[in-house]
Amino acid sequence: MTRNLAGSWVITKSVTPGHSDSNSKGIRIGKSSADPYAWTLTFFPIAGDQLRMVSVEGDTAGVMSDLVFDQEGGLTLKDYRCRASTAANLVCLRSGHESEFGAEFSRVSH
Repeated sequence: MTRNLAGSWVITKSVTPGHSDSNSKGIRIGKSSADPYAWTLTFFPIAGDQLRMVSVEGDTAGVMSDLVFDQEGGLTLKDYRCRASTAANLVCLRSGHESEFGAEFSRVSH
């Protein structure tokens, strides 16, 4: 599971109460293809079988963190529980608000 996430991912679906946004090429913070993506994740291997992640929201500075996986292969990003639904898709639901807040990421590079 851990090595399968290595690479860059962009948010392609976002669901919040009263609003849903989707773009198979990635959701951007503006209308132009030159605008930054709303949320990107980059995973890269470190020692052993561990991964480190850089999370960037819009045009803000990235936040780096080492990842911890549960026994089922899921991981936690901020307040979200995430699981790879396929080799190219990562689905994240907000902990405690699973039916209200969700995000889906698609891999853009390995």
